[in-house]
Amino acid sequence: MSACQEPQNNNPENQDKGYISESQIEQRENNVTHILYEQNENDNGEKYSIPSQNKDDKLILTRLKGQELILTKHAKCRMSCRKVSDDEIMEVLDEGSINYSKSDTHDKPCPTYAVEDRSEDGQLLRIVFAACNHETKVVTVIDLETDYACNCY
Repeated sequence: MSACQEPQNNNPENQDKGYISESQIEQRENNVTHILYEQNENDNGEKYSIPSQNKDDKLILTRLKGQELILTKHAKCRMSCRKVSDDEIMEVLDEGSINYSKSDTHDKPCPTYAVEDRSEDGQLLRIVFAACNHETKVVTVIDLETDYACNCY
């Protein structure tokens, strides 16, 4: 078993508690065929669209939230440069939607999920999370509307 491989969890008792296995997540991801978009408007009256959170997103995001959250050095640098707080990271994790075209569910050693949402202060954010065995890593933080000159490596 690799460092970030999820142990098999076929115990029906655990499934009632919201635990799902890696194979269940992969099966659900492969069955997603439609992405619904929410139409929103920012404080300046500009319209924008973000994917709506669906049932499959909620299962995956619940798994990500249920583990220890680790900020990588790169993510901390991007957060500082782009003025994104820890609370905004949690807000995106709570309310965001997975952009599967920017995710790599077969990434090794840990699958990565690009989660998007507009923060309370108006930033349209994409945060990439790595779903490892016992922890969720924040890989990077992107403001989709503002190009910041960050010196992160």
